[in-house]
Amino acid sequence: GSSQLYPDVSGSVVVWQDSRNGNTDIYGYDLEADEEFEICTHPAGQTFPAIDWPWVVWVDDRNPGSYDIYAKNLSTGEEIPVCTDSANQSNPDISGGLVVWQDKRNNAVHGLDIYARQLPDGIEFPVCMESGDQGSPAIDGLLIAWEDKRNGTDSDIYAYDLNAGTFVMVNTESGEQKQPSVCGSRIFWQHQVSDLYYADVPVPTVLTVRVPNGGEMILAGQPVDILWQTEGPVPDFVKILFSDSGGTDWIIVEAAAANTGAYAWTAPADADSAECLISISDVAAPLTKDESDAVFTIFQCDPALTADLNGDCVVDTADMASLASQWMLCGNPHDSAWCFE
Repeated sequence: GSSQLYPDVSGSVVVWQDSRNGNTDIYGYDLEADEEFEICTHPAGQTFPAIDWPWVVWVDDRNPGSYDIYAKNLSTGEEIPVCTDSANQSNPDISGGLVVWQDKRNNAVHGLDIYARQLPDGIEFPVCMESGDQGSPAIDGLLIAWEDKRNGTDSDIYAYDLNAGTFVMVNTESGEQKQPSVCGSRIFWQHQVSDLYYADVPVPTVLTVRVPNGGEMILAGQPVDILWQTEGPVPDFVKILFSDSGGTDWIIVEAAAANTGAYAWTAPADADSAECLISISDVAAPLTKDESDAVFTIFQCDPALTADLNGDCVVDTADMASLASQWMLCGNPHDSAWCFE
């Protein structure tokens, strides 16, 4: 007989992978209507369905050379490709029309990644692209959890809160942590071979860079107040970084600044770049961070501007006042009459 595998449920509708037609298709059953129905019976294989009404998503191999993610809206009957990148996509999950999956497109550089897309018309985006494999994602609401091997050969559990824009280290203890499942703010997972654990994700700390946040023009060597905002639990110290390369390289401004929301900084005297950024991160939880929304500029004053007497890189009435206040003063401290000989 045929096999029915990998069930998932949303409301009164159950979906599963079905081999009754000689390949693998996706079927559903409405418990209220007491009715079974086909979801996708394309001649290619469809596997590993997930549902959050009205959307069903699955892995599909109709496009030669790779596995892709497809979806169907059970209310309208519309079927759409979610991701058909030439690399393999697998292990989809869905909540509120937001699909997450593991993606192999960057495997040669840093392993599997987690991607997402809001159905029906959203643009796909990477959720996590850290080194090592990230896989088996699960989502509920705006909380995404996954297996993560950035710390070595054993999997850990990490999460991302889309609402707060923050990463969470859920469990990084020794041993394998696998197969996460998310319900509200609670994450469950398998520890080693036979144990189950869970953790409640706390209210996240959200750091937001306010100034400089993009577009500012700052004279090199001049004082600047770096300003940021903290929401949620307030860390004691933050790390402040500066980049003049658009984020390619970073310089430490302050390794552990008191988290007051303001830091008196002097723009580097030798800086001259239109690709500057500021980054603020929690010293105790480095994944909690933010950086300037766009680049700002630190510039060198034109040395030809010799009439700039007060060093503010503009010749104005302040320079005239400075000139007037020193008119006919002698700069020889030993002989004030020397200037007039």
